[in-house]
Amino acid sequence: MSYIEFDNLSKKYKNADRYALKNINFNIEKGEFIVILGPSGSGKSTLLDLICGFEDITEGKIKVDNKVINDIEPKSRDVSMVFQSYALYPHLTAYENIAFGMKIRKANKKEIDEKVKWAAKILKLEECLKSKPKNLSGGQRQRIALARAMVRNPKCFLMDEPLSNLDAKLRNSTSNEIRNLHNELNATTIYVTHDQVEALSMADKIVILNNGEIQQIGSPFEIYNNPSNVFVATFIGRPQINLFDLFIDDDYILLGESIKFNKPKEFNDLNKGKYIIGLRSEDTIKVDNSNEEYIEGIVEKIEYLGSETIFYIIYNEMKFTFKDYGVNNIKIGDKINISFNFNKANIFDILTRQNIRSN
Repeated sequence: MSYIEFDNLSKKYKNADRYALKNINFNIEKGEFIVILGPSGSGKSTLLDLICGFEDITEGKIKVDNKVINDIEPKSRDVSMVFQSYALYPHLTAYENIAFGMKIRKANKKEIDEKVKWAAKILKLEECLKSKPKNLSGGQRQRIALARAMVRNPKCFLMDEPLSNLDAKLRNSTSNEIRNLHNELNATTIYVTHDQVEALSMADKIVILNNGEIQQIGSPFEIYNNPSNVFVATFIGRPQINLFDLFIDDDYILLGESIKFNKPKEFNDLNKGKYIIGLRSEDTIKVDNSNEEYIEGIVEKIEYLGSETIFYIIYNEMKFTFKDYGVNNIKIGDKINISFNFNKANIFDILTRQNIRSN
């Protein structure tokens, strides 16, 4: 049985033209790390607010541990929230901030002390407990917010973009700490972000929202390799997936207006007609063997990223990217032979923009 269930959940704010969330249906198993991913305004934070009870549900219901929580007061829902802004009390020490919720619930001093020191040890905050937030780094303050959530031992951790105020190095280290903490506590975590790198690297399962509706639910591998529609395909992946209009004939295919190849065997199951094709940059291939079919593109821009290099290619005014992992001496302005790994292509319906090969 699922641990958290969303059953036709919808939210519409007063005087709003559209639903902030519409017909949300999915389940979370106990111990899962779920990432809610989407652009600004997609309904991610609204979903957390409905779980916490900060907002009223318009339609549908939420069940936690087989109990409907729609009408339960926020303080009684047994969930813990970690905010983007840390929300620490500046006049209290780290110890007092971590212990604050337990004191409000009138836990005894021994239990408070044991829980605070337990959380501090796990999050490596033992030397910070006597310090006030102004004397601590952003990473330490975020860990204090995590510790405060931990000591409650909640049924579910809710995290609303907790890393967005940190620099790149701290984001990486703190994301590892959050995921390790989740594993150590065998927690159930719902984590909201607009950052696809966080989602792909941290999640057991990703729920992608856009305009208040679920676009796809799946593992990071499924989301990246088998996007359900054009929106998901373009939202996930850097650089953005190469998209072309595709025309399939009996014996050839045409990408855009000018890239023509013999019809690949991978397309034999597709009817003649118009589609959209998506090809990741790593499935755009530099060809060294002249026996293969290729086009001759010109390098317009190069992004060197250390372990990989992104090349921006132009061919007859069509632009696309390819990713190379090796050492090369390619320069801007060079002509290179390019082909595509059609075995990895995603094919979308020209009208619905849905992936016609999605399971």
